[in-house]
Amino acid sequence: MAKIQFPCSPSVDDTYTFGGITWKYNGSGWARYSVSGSTGATGSTGATGSTGATGATGPVGDYVESFNGVTGAVTTNAMTLHIAGLSADTGATFGGNIVLQNTDADDYIRIEHDATDANIVTGAGDISLQPSSGVVGVSGDIDVSGGATFGGTVTAIGLLKTEALWIGSATDAPDNYIFPIAGGATGDVLMVDDNGDLEFIPFRTTATFIVDSDIPLATGIRYKGLYAVPMDKMDVTNIELRSHDVSPAGSGDSLSVALKTIRGTGNLEAASPAIEGTVETAAIPLGGEYHIAVSEGSIGTGVFESYEVGADNKATYLVVDVVSNAGNHTNFTMLVTMEARP
Repeated sequence: MAKIQFPCSPSVDDTYTFGGITWKYNGSGWARYSVSGSTGATGSTGATGSTGATGATGPVGDYVESFNGVTGAVTTNAMTLHIAGLSADTGATFGGNIVLQNTDADDYIRIEHDATDANIVTGAGDISLQPSSGVVGVSGDIDVSGGATFGGTVTAIGLLKTEALWIGSATDAPDNYIFPIAGGATGDVLMVDDNGDLEFIPFRTTATFIVDSDIPLATGIRYKGLYAVPMDKMDVTNIELRSHDVSPAGSGDSLSVALKTIRGTGNLEAASPAIEGTVETAAIPLGGEYHIAVSEGSIGTGVFESYEVGADNKATYLVVDVVSNAGNHTNFTMLVTMEARP
């Protein structure tokens, strides 16, 4: 039977083969030596290893000017981004919709600015909330240079300020009312003018007392004229007193008539209703006069006098008393102008 017989005096890296097995001389002895065969098929993938430690945060670089390796405009039919924030210093253009799909009520789109204005600008399209129960919360001002259309209710918790407001039909102009730009004065009311717009005008009314007799008017007598003040809060702003009898020559008062008030309906039941107060006393002077006028600012300035009338001012009715009649007048007309003053 053949036996393994290694060569004598071998050199380093010499090989010897016997029985299909090869040995290689390494300088001190013979070591079994195998020649690599061809690479076999790739085995199955092993289990994923544990996640390594997070590396250190790198330095902040410039803004990204590409997305997924694409620079310039990125066009896609549908793309979902899961991001913590989106910032566009120079502008971002979306050809379709921006949709918040999360049902979390705290999700929102917020537009901020530093020192300059931040705007939401639309062309021919609209800004809409879906569903319709959504809420637009504005902590500052809303500036609408063009128009704003509201299909539901506009609720202002604080002050709703407008320079001009159009109310009515969007298709039928005669049904529209445009509020005036300029504000009205205290007590003014809104009325529709000839153009269908609204304008502020003072609410004025007059009370006229006419007393006529064949004999000189007696003093200290409350004449039968009675006028109900139409609103609860009004001011007397003008009094005109005129007599058809000219006043004789002289100095002093020719005819003096006081405008007084009665508090309420219950006071009218008395034979001589109690007087609540005096508004003003007007007097035609002697010396060929027919008329005297007392204007706002001079009315109700005396002691125990007041220009405020109406139920809230305890002055529901107006009456007149003749205070003096040195000119022997047989008649007079007193015209009282009042304005609503809350």
